[in-house]
Amino acid sequence: MKAILASVGIVHLFDKATNALISTSKTLTDSAINMSVSAEEARGGQGNVLLGKYYHDSTFGLTLTDQLFDLNYLSLNCGGSIVAGADVLKNEQVTVTEAGKIKVTDTPVAFPTTNEICGWYKLASASDDAWSKITFEDNVANASVQAGDTVCVKYFYNSASARRFTVSASYIPSVVHAVLTVPMFKAGTEESSYTSSSQIGELIVDIPNFQLKKLYYSLGL
Repeated sequence: MKAILASVGIVHLFDKATNALISTSKTLTDSAINMSVSAEEARGGQGNVLLGKYYHDSTFGLTLTDQLFDLNYLSLNCGGSIVAGADVLKNEQVTVTEAGKIKVTDTPVAFPTTNEICGWYKLASASDDAWSKITFEDNVANASVQAGDTVCVKYFYNSASARRFTVSASYIPSVVHAVLTVPMFKAGTEESSYTSSSQIGELIVDIPNFQLKKLYYSLGL
């Protein structure tokens, strides 16, 4: 049977140990199957004629391009596990109620990789290069401000809703169970329509041991 592979596939990634569904990519802009094998020729005699070939280093892989960002892709490529809770940078605007003190809504935590609980502030009317450093006790910092001033403040705090994973200096991409499903359509001179009415089946590529290799993300349009 001859058919046309049209559109893009849907990829499911499963955890090797627990069979849990890790990620489903339904927004691919490209999905391709890559198969190759290295061939070496054996030649000899007059004219160095071809005597035979032997094959080695076979590969089978997938090339997938997703339109949407998924943190699972990053963690799997870096061999990390996603956990809840992370220290994140917060920007907020507050009104000073007591001269010389800035009170923020959340409790600041130490600046990453240090023990210093600090932040930065500027008057809302000041230019964007007028930031000054401040240090906190609980959620209050001493600063040169007056009651009624509106100030912009940046500081790190722990967000329970944030998700994070750690990228080691030397990491190994995760191995998962991957299943790629691609729609198949009628081929030929008759009824050769690419609508759903001409779909005759699906091509399913099941890879029990699929190790992610490369990941590219464009940051911005």
